[in-house]
Amino acid sequence: DDATKYPIFVYILHRSYSSFVKMDLQKKRLKNELNRFATKKDLGCSIKPYLESDLTRLKGLFTGFSESAYENGTYEVEINVTKEYPHKAPKARFITKVWHPNISSVTGCICLNLLNGDWQLVDNLATLMGSIKALLICAEPNDPQDAPVASQYSNRRDMFDLTASFWNYRYAGGERKDCFNKFEEKVKSVCQKGYTEDQAIHALSMNDWSCVEAFNSLN
Repeated sequence: DDATKYPIFVYILHRSYSSFVKMDLQKKRLKNELNRFATKKDLGCSIKPYLESDLTRLKGLFTGFSESAYENGTYEVEINVTKEYPHKAPKARFITKVWHPNISSVTGCICLNLLNGDWQLVDNLATLMGSIKALLICAEPNDPQDAPVASQYSNRRDMFDLTASFWNYRYAGGERKDCFNKFEEKVKSVCQKGYTEDQAIHALSMNDWSCVEAFNSLN
């Protein structure tokens, strides 16, 4: 044990120096990863620091896959790099609202194996962003983050696809479809009772767009 080898002040100095070295190595690795990431134009996503002075809080952006409910939507993911990186995965959550079994429709928390134990030293920011993007079209409803969404996905797939497409349009800037007219009318109906648009959309989505059930869940 290091604490028994050195006098206490030497031990504290030793630990402080070790922490400094680890932080410096982490900073260099993050800089290298971000520089390499910037040169790869074929990934369909990007990662940049929110502040140039802080490489531990990163903004990931990607466009949803074509021919999916998330087509042409732009999705923002917040990535927080902990002191344990690269030995442990960063923390990540969606900032853009998304309707998906493995992503919380409220908090944006992500249920993904890479973030929850499968992380290895060979993994990096590029594999993380690629995995998060792929998750949108490779849902795991049997291991959900949002159980009601997973139930809709498994049992009422057409309703799920329409709802996910509507969220893609409203929150991620995706394409607007004519069939959304009826959804927007229902959102207005709920909002007239004093609820916000976000509250109305969430309640309606959770209840297969039934105004009656949405009102009941909000009251």
